[in-house]
Amino acid sequence: AAHLHWVPMADISAGYALKGADDNAGSPWTIHGTDCQIVEVMLQPGESAMCEPGSMCYTSNDVKVKMSAASMLGSAWTSESLFKPKYTNTGNEPGFVAFTPNFPANIIALDLRSYPEGFYVKQGMYFAQTGDGGACRIQAGINPSRSLAACCCGGFNLIMQKIEPGAQPGWCFIAASGTILEKELGPGEMIVVSTGCVVGFSQNISLDVRANGNCCTCCFSGEGFFSTTLEGPGKVILQSMPIDKIRALFPVARVQNGTDTSQAGEA
Repeated sequence: AAHLHWVPMADISAGYALKGADDNAGSPWTIHGTDCQIVEVMLQPGESAMCEPGSMCYTSNDVKVKMSAASMLGSAWTSESLFKPKYTNTGNEPGFVAFTPNFPANIIALDLRSYPEGFYVKQGMYFAQTGDGGACRIQAGINPSRSLAACCCGGFNLIMQKIEPGAQPGWCFIAASGTILEKELGPGEMIVVSTGCVVGFSQNISLDVRANGNCCTCCFSGEGFFSTTLEGPGKVILQSMPIDKIRALFPVARVQNGTDTSQAGEA
């Protein structure tokens, strides 16, 4: 197999592409910052954008908020909120609303026109979208794994979060941590990924797992018993610092006999 090179965004055909904040030419949004980013969505009079509760950062003066009901089934199975705030420009001039993820993360913008069959992501990655609820639907999708082992050990639940375009597809924003990479896999092309580093993948990607060598390797490599395999054709998105790794640095303090037993910050 050919060696996979890490390449800049301008040369996506050579391998992985580094996702950056400047990949929005001609789009109604702008991503600000290099870490813990903000996405600012431009709203023409009467236009709306939606987000997860707590994700709004700032708005222009004429942008007003109302609560909108989300898909009950999709919300229940994918740990999303049943009601989402919808921000609408009620003025006569262009306005804006800005969103930020609810955990330390960078922002990935998905043009849903490019994914008519939907895009699978880990639960909790979605946090905002352009348009109203009809532009983007958060559905409960069945894990497309090839095997029972992949369903149990592939890093995704049996019921996955699937983002589908609506009648007038817009942009969807998902959150991931660290360096964000995307790769377009050709037919039959496969990559092996540390389970927590998978952010999402398009409909045609085949998901499976591969054992990480012998018993000694599985126990002491730090990668567990399985790694995730992704086989094309289709697009995959990866992250370098899964939120679970970040959370592990700040364990919940347990108080025993008046003593804080937290080990956070110790090397």
